[in-house]
Amino acid sequence: MSALQIAFVHSRGPYDGPFAQDGLDAAMVAAAFDQEVTLVFVDDGVYQLLPGHAPAAIGRRRADEALGHIGALGVQRVLIDRASLDLRGVAAELLNLPAKPMEAGDIARFLETQDQVFVF
Repeated sequence: MSALQIAFVHSRGPYDGPFAQDGLDAAMVAAAFDQEVTLVFVDDGVYQLLPGHAPAAIGRRRADEALGHIGALGVQRVLIDRASLDLRGVAAELLNLPAKPMEAGDIARFLETQDQVFVF
């Protein structure tokens, strides 16, 4: 059986409820089972890629630590919405892992090619 192409779209900030961590956990599980995983970061989800998170005060794990393991698990691509970066004043060079900035229309066309798309 061939691998599924699965995209995980992250649209919320790193500590806006359990969504960011749940999405990363789901992506890592899919990658561990040899699926073709792509992470897509849009809207406040771009904040997940910034270094220096300090969530201890709210009793959470560091979301950026989990991101450090995605390459070892076989995540194929990390895409990020260019407009989301620009709107939030975040430079792509500041992100804690390599992500390909893309226009929203290009991301939409990419998502149409995926077997499954999960939004967190």
